[in-house]
Formats: sequence, structure tokens, C-alpha cells
Amino acid sequence: MAIFSLSVKSLNRKSGKSAVAAAAYRSCSKLTDERDDQTYDFRKKQSLADPADSFIVAPQNADWAQDRSALWNAAEAAENRGNSTTAREWLAALPAELNPDEQRQLVQQFASELVERFGVAADVSIHEPSKDGDERNRHAHILTTTRTVETDGLGKKTRELDVKTTASKAVEEMRQRWAELANAALEKAGQRERIDHRSYERQGLDKEPTLHLGAKATKAKRAGLQHPRLDRARDRQFVREVKRRAKAASKPRPAPAAPAAKIAVLSRRKAAVAAARAKTAQKAALQTAPIPHTARRAVLALETAHDKIDKIKKEQRIKSEEEAAYSAKQRNRAERYSVEEIKRDYNIPDSHDYISFWSSHRTNNGYYVREHGDKLKELLEKANIDHTNKNGFLSIAFETLSRLGKSAAKKIIRAIQLAQQDHEVRKSRERRFDRGR
Repeated sequence: MAIFSLSVKSLNRKSGKSAVAAAAYRSCSKLTDERDDQTYDFRKKQSLADPADSFIVAPQNADWAQDRSALWNAAEAAENRGNSTTAREWLAALPAELNPDEQRQLVQQFASELVERFGVAADVSIHEPSKDGDERNRHAHILTTTRTVETDGLGKKTRELDVKTTASKAVEEMRQRWAELANAALEKAGQRERIDHRSYERQGLDKEPTLHLGAKATKAKRAGLQHPRLDRARDRQFVREVKRRAKAASKPRPAPAAPAAKIAVLSRRKAAVAAARAKTAQKAALQTAPIPHTARRAVLALETAHDKIDKIKKEQRIKSEEEAAYSAKQRNRAERYSVEEIKRDYNIPDSHDYISFWSSHRTNNGYYVREHGDKLKELLEKANIDHTNKNGFLSIAFETLSRLGKSAAKKIIRAIQLAQQDHEVRKSRERRFDRGR
């Protein structure tokens, strides 16, 4: 099934990225950055199945830009600020229904339109799927300059993509253009699949969008391993489900058009819907009934109060269900860290049952140190571990740490180790000071 995926990101010098290194990596070639005389050699990478999958598209009369080394060294040399943006990357997923030649033509056509619209040069590399990845995941890296390309060098900045007021509109138009070109290629190839750059909500479809995990998280998922992004994805999916249920519960539903004789066999939900419709009809009747105005207002106020109570109960029920589901998830996610594993991981003798720590200076709370004491105190309070000791000596049983789960126990042990190092450094300084006197 063809999917739409086209993202844009910038390569910023402030984050330590180099346009020369990026071009060498994507094209599986060897390039030297003339700014720092550093060579990047990625010729052993096997991302390119065919040398024809890597090429440069440049404006007319700019033949010098076909030299990859000259192009990206010029892009680096044109910027003199430490936070300059030296390149921009367009990453596109290629329709799996097209063969490699058709995919290459599609990417070349899109890159040509980028060059024509913004006046830049585009360095294209079509990568094969990774060894452990999906075989359909052929994708294109289109690295473009941030300045216009002229006959004798680089020109002005392409401000249309730098300014927030115009960048989002320009990117949206190019995303739409990629969808149009891909659909035309699919139609030409005789495929019925189509892609759309709009979200499900903008298309008017009642579907939940998928969550992008990334390469490392997807690899961990396939191998049955844990990954922080998988946890975040599960949390986001859980929140979406809760919101969807709350939204569905708030929508009015029509009562079933069932005969009166069959009311007795209605389900509980349908009976509740019928009761709600009856209550609405009762309100409408009260509005037009020939009864005193004061009495009508009192009855309507009572009905409104009951509606509010029902709404509050529904919200409380949804909240309790959400909290119960989250607690169950946290309990299932927490991995027990046995005492034997703790001692093995930290080279602690079997005869020791406690992890102990002397404070740098004694206080009522025991172990405050200059740099790491506050962090340790915060972790212990979060884990609900009593840490007060009037003698300035902290002692925690390994059995207590094992009940917290592996992640929490490791954080506390690491914080204690850092605090102990801080204590030893301070004591060493004090001894040197005493010898000096």
C-alpha cells in the first residue's frame, strides 16, 4: 500500500552538523571539508543499489555545481555564523508499487521542481531499505543548498524557506506537489493506489493516524526489545483512545425505532438512549405546557441539575478508567530488579545487604552534598524512601531498591555513587589543606 511521507529538516552548524559530511553520508562517497580539513569516507556503505541512484540537479549554466565536493564546500564557505543553516534535506518515501526506474524518474522530477522554484541545487540519493528493515522502504534523500546557485558560485539566501510566515506555506505546496507527481506516476504504471498529503481530519475521514516510531524503535519492536520511544508511543495511543471514547460518549445517539412490545429486550445502552430521548421530549413538552411560568422554571432547573450530575459522573468514570489503565500499564512495565542482579551489576559482595553513604557534612537531613545531594533527595522522596538520619549516614536495603523496579533503582544507585564521589573529593581537598597548614 502506497503511503505519503515527505518531511523537511535543516542542517544547522550550531548542532555540529556539516553539509559536506551529510552529502558524503547520503551519497556513500568520500569528501573533504575544507573548513577544518576533515575527510568523511562512507564508500563502504551499501545504501545505494545502483550508482545512478545518486545524482545532482542544478540550474542551467551552473555546471560547476555537478561537482559534489565543490558544491558543498562552497555551501559551507558561504556561511560565517556559528548558527548558520548550511543545507536543507527533503526526505521522501517512494511508492513501493513503482519499480526502481520509475521511482528514480519520480524523484528526479520532484528535485527538478525544487531547483526551478527556489533556484537551489539538489543532491539526490535514493537509499535501499536497511538489512533489518521493511523491503518496501526505499526512500530518497534530497539535500538542497540554502542559497541560490548561479553560474560562478552561490548567491542569496532562499528566504522563502527561512521565514516562518512563508516557510510553512511553501513546504505545504511542495508536499502537495509530491503527492500529485507520485499519483501521476502510479496512474502511469497502472496502479490503483493513491496518496494524499492531507491529514485524515482534513480529508474528513474518521481514522486514527499512525505513530511514527523511527528506525531504532522499529528495529527494537521487531526484535521484541524495549525502547523509550515505544513507551511514548503506547502512552500517546492510550491518550488517543481515552479521548476517542470520551468524544464518542458525548455524542448524542438516536434512539432505536423499536416497537413498544420489544422494549423489554433492549440492551442496557439502548435503554439508556431511549430514556435520554424521553427526557429531551419531556423538556420540550414542559416548555410549551400550559403551567405557571415559575413552576416550569423550577422543573427545568431540576432537570438541568440532573444532567450536570450525570455529566460529572461520566467524567469521573472516564478519569478513573484512565487512571486504572495507566496504573496497570506502569505495573506491567516496571521490571523487577532482583537483589542478585543489583549486586552483580555493581560488584557488591554477597555479604552486604545495604548500600550505605556518608554525607559530606552532617545536617538534620543527613546527606546533603554540594552537587548531587538535591538530586538524590528528590529521587528518594519520589520513591517514598525515608532518607532522614541524624548521624549523617544513609543506608538503604537492596531489598527496598529491588521493589522499585530496575529503572528507579539504577537512578538512585547512580545518584548515591555521584554523591559519594563528591564527598570523597571534598574530603581529599580538606586533607590537602590541612597538610598545607
